[in-house]
Amino acid sequence: MLRIFVLGVALMGLVVGGIIAGEYKGKVKSIDTDAKKITIETKDGEKTFKYTGDSKIVGGKGEMSFEKLGEFMAKAKEKAKEGGDKGKGRGGFGVTVTTDGEGDKETVKEVKMGGGTKGKKKDTN
Repeated sequence: MLRIFVLGVALMGLVVGGIIAGEYKGKVKSIDTDAKKITIETKDGEKTFKYTGDSKIVGGKGEMSFEKLGEFMAKAKEKAKEGGDKGKGRGGFGVTVTTDGEGDKETVKEVKMGGGTKGKKKDTN
């Protein structure tokens, strides 16, 4: 009986945790490292999230931080203004942002680089 109760509580925790967490796909529009916020452009419009010291970026080349990503975004935008990259820096990076919490307490848990649709394999059958 105790085992069934413990298993039920554990499963309930997983379900509630899954409901509270959110996942958003889009392109990075801007990063404000002073306010610790990242803004992405989704198909539903812009969404801005707060990130913390526990938030991480995965899937990029090498070690990536929000500060490095912000610097890279600023350089790419500057290059695009100068016309030196032939339009490459204007679209932003494809990402999948996973969050914890909801409403005003929603914070970034993880930013996965390469969240666009380019990486999907085609069925060859």
